[in-house]
Amino acid sequence: MIKLYALKCRDGYIKETSGGLQRVELKKASVYDKDNLNKAKGILEKAEEAGFVGIHLVELTITEKRYI
Repeated sequence: MIKLYALKCRDGYIKETSGGLQRVELKKASVYDKDNLNKAKGILEKAEEAGFVGIHLVELTITEKRYI
């Protein structure tokens, strides 16, 4: 099992781009591992300053199993 973290807002998830922050679907969101949680918290602060609403960090749990 793998745990990753993403920033969720009221209308989707946050993606960090060279041009700033974007609201996106989960499959395009920026994700962070445990070692980069401080970076995620910094992005959370930037997102709040940029006017994103309801920002919070969510834990994503990935379970790998053979599909076929």
